[in-house]
Amino acid sequence: MNGNPAIHWTGIAVSTVLVLPLSVAMLFGWAPRLVGERASMQGIRLWGVGMLLIYSTALINGFPRLADASQGVVMTATVAGGAVGVTGALLFLVADLADKRARRSPK
Repeated sequence: MNGNPAIHWTGIAVSTVLVLPLSVAMLFGWAPRLVGERASMQGIRLWGVGMLLIYSTALINGFPRLADASQGVVMTATVAGGAVGVTGALLFLVADLADKRARRSPK
């Protein structure tokens, strides 16, 4: 038993509606006004990739549970999802460094 499927479907649906459009838009260079004022284009794109990785964590963790996979498969997916999520968080840090570097350099 891998939990209530309604909770997993809700998590996937909410992340698809909220995170996916924003991350794809940022990947193509769009950013919310508050972020766009202080971020470089490279930083915005890195944020988009990081958000896509965070979004994929929901898919990596959710689908094996929805398929009622074995405990080993679910644990492997959990570890893989965690690694992907940490990679996305690290990209946020790299994006921040890219923004700081872009603000320091003369245009």
